[in-house]
Amino acid sequence: MKLTLALLLLAAAPPKKGPKPSEMAHLYFLAGDLPHAVESAKKCNELEGGKCKAMFKALAEYQFLASRAERLTPAEAKQFIAYDREISKTVPAKLTERVIARYVTEPLDLANRAAAAGDREQALGLAKAVLDVDPTNADARAMLGLPDAGR
Repeated sequence: MKLTLALLLLAAAPPKKGPKPSEMAHLYFLAGDLPHAVESAKKCNELEGGKCKAMFKALAEYQFLASRAERLTPAEAKQFIAYDREISKTVPAKLTERVIARYVTEPLDLANRAAAAGDREQALGLAKAVLDVDPTNADARAMLGLPDAGR
């Protein structure tokens, strides 16, 4: 009797809702699982009325660039970071963190060391290279005496 009652209550309970495909696409993206992110964005387009069309396009382009992340040109690195920011407004994906380190963080560290050593020309050159990849980078803009562009 108790078991039957428990089964009836379970059957009558509303089904648990999981994350939407758009949310799954974002989570897979952040984790670096691009095939699942793209598939979830595709499913989002089907189930959520095309809501993820822009995300799907950005994910597909990002996935292509990710396949060559170790040999991106500065222009490609700039686009890679832009796609990341389009897909995830607040936190960069794991794959993007490496590109940011290579093209932004490490050159800025070198620029700061050059400036501290009195090599203003090298520091400014490195800051300009950072802005070629990340035009809104506040640290590079400050080093060059440019106003903060915001993000």
